Amino acid sequence: MADFCNKCSTEIAGDTGGAEIDILKLSESLAPDTYIPVLCEGCGMRAVGKTETGEILIAFNVNEIETGYEVNWISYAEWAKA
Repeated sequence: MADFCNKCSTEIAGDTGGAEIDILKLSESLAPDTYIPVLCEGCGMRAVGKTETGEILIAFNVNEIETGYEVNWISYAEWAKA
C-alpha cells in the first residue's frame, strides 16, 4: 500500500480520513536538529525534519548524485502555501 503526505492523501488518494505521512504529527516526536525519512508516493517527499529552533522542514529530491540524492529542504509554512 502506498503512503501519502497530508496534501497527496486528499488530492491523489481522495482520503479524508488522515494521511499516512502526517507532517505535524511526525514533527511532534522529533528532537531538535533531527529528521525522519519518509517517502510520499505522490509528491516524492523524502524526509520531515526539525531545526534547532523548532522550525519544521520537509525534504524533496533535487538531483541524483554519485552517492545518492541531493535534497532541497523547504519550510513547512512554504510547503503548506503551495
